[in-house]
Amino acid sequence: MKAFITGTTTIKAAISMMQTAGRDLDADIQFLGLSVLNHIELHGDYSMANCMFSAMPNGSRRNSLAAWFIKYGKLRLTNDEDVKKRFVNKKDSPFQFDKTKATNLEGAGNEQWFDCLKEKAPDEVLDVTSNLQRLIKRIEAAMAKGIKIEGAEALPALRALVPQK
Repeated sequence: MKAFITGTTTIKAAISMMQTAGRDLDADIQFLGLSVLNHIELHGDYSMANCMFSAMPNGSRRNSLAAWFIKYGKLRLTNDEDVKKRFVNKKDSPFQFDKTKATNLEGAGNEQWFDCLKEKAPDEVLDVTSNLQRLIKRIEAAMAKGIKIEGAEALPALRALVPQK
C-alpha cells in the first residue's frame, strides 16, 4: 500500500491535481466519443463504441456515455434476440448498429457525454444493504417482543442478501 498523503496543503494539492486530471479525462472522452460516432457514420463500424465503453475506467459514468451514444449515434442496445441470432453477448458488445437512426454530431458536440444522464446526489441514492439491515433488525426486534411476523420464514433469505464484510 502506498503511504498516505498527509497535511492539509499536500492533500489540497492532490485534490487539485485530481480535479484537473478529471476535467482532462472528461474532455478526452468527449472528443473520442465524437470520433467514434463519426467513425460509425462513415463506416457503419460500431465495434469502436463497444471498445470505448469497455475501456471506461472504474468509477466513470459509463451509463451516461451509453445514453449519449444511443441518443446521438446510429446505435441501440444489444437485446436478447441479438444474443441468439448474432452470437454476441451484452457485456462485450453492449451496442449494435441501428441503420434507422441518424448521427447527430452537432447535438453530441453540444451536450457533454457526462450530462446525458444526471448523476444522483448522495442523498438520492437508495442504499439497499443498509435498508435490508434495518429491516432485519426491525423484524428481529419484533420477534424478540413476541409480535407475530407474517412471512417470518423469509428472514434467512433476507439475511443472505446482505453482503458479508
